[in-house]
Amino acid sequence: MVREKVRIVVYGENFYPSKISSIIDVHFENEINPGDIGRIGRYKGKPIPYGSASINAPNGIINPIRWILHNIKDKIQIIRNNGGDDIQLNVAYYYNAQCNCELGLDEIALLSEMKIPFVFSVYEDEGLVDK
Repeated sequence: MVREKVRIVVYGENFYPSKISSIIDVHFENEINPGDIGRIGRYKGKPIPYGSASINAPNGIINPIRWILHNIKDKIQIIRNNGGDDIQLNVAYYYNAQCNCELGLDEIALLSEMKIPFVFSVYEDEGLVDK
């Protein structure tokens, strides 16, 4: 059994996810605008000097990597033009017993075309059970 979390993560000193949400049809999660007061971490109680947000693939999608890349493709330049200068595809796989992951040529081509790095983390989770 495998569980995956697939998201696009965006950072930038001049990236204001609250403003971009009104320009393009995208649902950002974990929005932080530059100057927001940090709640945790090294900026707890201090203004955060950058903006950040994530776009998560919904649960239950057959190929969430392909889904998120196709859904961000027409928005990526607008995000970059509005301060999102560090954009990553972040995938976390949680597995029990064995984990296999494959990127198809389509996904590899889209990552290259959009110039998005692929961050891949794998975690063992003995709590997952086979269906």
